[in-house]
Amino acid sequence: MINVPMIKLFVLFAIIVSFVPGISRAQAAATERLEESFAYWKPFEVSAEEDPKVAEAKEIFQRLLLGWEETRVAPELHVVQAGQGLLDAASLSDGTILLSRDAIDICWKGGEKSRRDRLAFVLAHELSHQRADHLWHRQFFRLAGQQAPSVQGRMLGRMRMDQLERESHDAKELQADREALLLMAMVGFDPQNVLSGKGRFFYQWIENVGGLHCKAEPGHRECLKMNKRIERIRIHWEEAVRQSIFFELGVQSYVAGHYQEARKFFTVYGRQFPGREVHNNIGLSHIGEAMFLRKQLLEKDAYLGTEFVYPTILAEAPRISKNSAKTREGMRSSSASNARLKKEMEVQLNQAIASFERAIKIDPGHRPTYWNLISSYLLSGNAPLAYGVTAGLYVKRFARDATATMFLGISAHLEGEDQKAQLMFEEALQTVDESLYETLRMNRAVFLKAIGDRQGARAEWKKLADFGKKNGDEALFRLALKQMRNQADSISAPKPGALEKIKGFAIGHTVSSLFLETPGLKKEEIWLEGEKITLYYFNNGARMAVDANHRIIGLWQTGGEVETAAGIRKGDYLAKVGRAYGLPTRTIRTIQGNYLAYDLHQIALRFVDGKVAAWLLYGGMP
Repeated sequence: MINVPMIKLFVLFAIIVSFVPGISRAQAAATERLEESFAYWKPFEVSAEEDPKVAEAKEIFQRLLLGWEETRVAPELHVVQAGQGLLDAASLSDGTILLSRDAIDICWKGGEKSRRDRLAFVLAHELSHQRADHLWHRQFFRLAGQQAPSVQGRMLGRMRMDQLERESHDAKELQADREALLLMAMVGFDPQNVLSGKGRFFYQWIENVGGLHCKAEPGHRECLKMNKRIERIRIHWEEAVRQSIFFELGVQSYVAGHYQEARKFFTVYGRQFPGREVHNNIGLSHIGEAMFLRKQLLEKDAYLGTEFVYPTILAEAPRISKNSAKTREGMRSSSASNARLKKEMEVQLNQAIASFERAIKIDPGHRPTYWNLISSYLLSGNAPLAYGVTAGLYVKRFARDATATMFLGISAHLEGEDQKAQLMFEEALQTVDESLYETLRMNRAVFLKAIGDRQGARAEWKKLADFGKKNGDEALFRLALKQMRNQADSISAPKPGALEKIKGFAIGHTVSSLFLETPGLKKEEIWLEGEKITLYYFNNGARMAVDANHRIIGLWQTGGEVETAAGIRKGDYLAKVGRAYGLPTRTIRTIQGNYLAYDLHQIALRFVDGKVAAWLLYGGMP
């Protein structure tokens, strides 16, 4: 929020400037410039170590920063004590975002279900101001206001300064609101909970944008004007919320393996909120198709090289296939069918590479995009280019880390330099952190097996089994045990074939008109390439997307005190999920979190910080 008093010192400053004639314009400007630095507000900061709510606010802020794609340093969040009971936040010129401690309590009043989403919106709103460079315009208007009238005229034209500032303020606030709703949806928060739910959050936010408090002064002349604006603003918000659902549906289609459908949804979302993650996800959908084709080739006993695992690329089952053990002299099929599949795979990988290159142009400082690009080259068998991107671009920008060293090792192996590859894997293990540990150990195990060191490979899988047991990762633990016993990976579960449902429905079911007209059932319409999709929102946190023929095309659970047929609830840990469902068919890493997909149950569970955050149902794979 900009140009709105945030705490009592802002108000005190305004009073002093307005009513004390002894303060010159230059002195006032100097004082205001001090307030644009966090150093001015540091004495009022609330520590995250002392306040759990502040700690949670900072955790939410870090999640939102996953969508930050500017080349400059990301903003910092500081919570300050205001003592006014206001929903206040502000962006400062030095890149600081201030949040009043009372704002957290106001967001919390909406209840457990929506509090994190509301706070995510407030913080995303300020990030959107920074992303759109709104502070530059504010500095320009302030500079113009300090000039002589003749200079102001040349800078601003005939429009009065106060009028221009007000119009600019309203436009910026609407833009920041819209982009905040789209950003929070992209990283996994629910914008629907910002607009709806209990309490007066929406109205409090709009009042604060205008610097008013209409609950206390409903008859205030400006409040009467505000009431006329509220519905217009609500329409803008509702449209942004509807647009945000395209990213959610894109992720769902991607998780389900419906890659062409996923690209349609991501493309529509990208027209409203263009950025790095749109191109990243489109690229990953092409990778998904390539991996599916690769799986078909492996099932036909085609030799495609050593089957490595990549950091952010989804893993088609089996995660480590039986063909991983083959050597370079393994079977090479020359059938026309295999040639066609290889050509299709090459096309998909080339399109993925183009998407990742576009994402890097938008945000050259995002490491995972480089990982995706390098992985695409390695999957296509182009080890020299993979090496070039790693050593020539990634290392020069980020320095040589464990991920880069692992990629250099894979490239060396694909080029036949196994001694060099061995050294690279050993070097990577010296600096690896927990986020890459599983991938690196798997790749070293695959490499050792490929060069004939089965004992060494078994030792790596033993370490992975211990790691999985220690971290409660049942799926990794069981996979590692299978590999130690030299068994091909297979999909298994304690209760195979039990399809999951939400509200008694599954993907592909046709819903009766009578059910869809249930009183109180909220619905919205969106359009995809001329086809209507109707969204239904249930009180227990379930969501449903239905096409024009009343066929369910999307079904997911975002919250509520509900559980799956296997007894899994929101907040459950990996270990419990592993015991309930067994080995996942696929692991899919997205900006929203990591999904574990189970084809036998047609359910994918999303994990954030190691706990279940939501789940979705899907139909058959392509």
